[in-house]
Amino acid sequence: MRCDNRLLTDGDPVALLLLYCGEPLVRETAWRHYRTHYGRWYQESDGERWTYHFGRYQFMQIVTIRKGKIVSIENGPRG
Repeated sequence: MRCDNRLLTDGDPVALLLLYCGEPLVRETAWRHYRTHYGRWYQESDGERWTYHFGRYQFMQIVTIRKGKIVSIENGPRG
């Protein structure tokens, strides 16, 4: 992911993401769903998902963060 000609990749700290790209458009909790051996479904927080919008014809960038580091960066819909 590029912000002001600076490259961010998986494993980079959130501090660099905020420094280079600023605040995201949306911050939301990422949930992990799992089933216990008794058959019950549970969900737990698995970090955060931040959505960045860089302009009308650009893809939105969805960044998943866990424990203060970037885990994944995905293209979202076009803005």
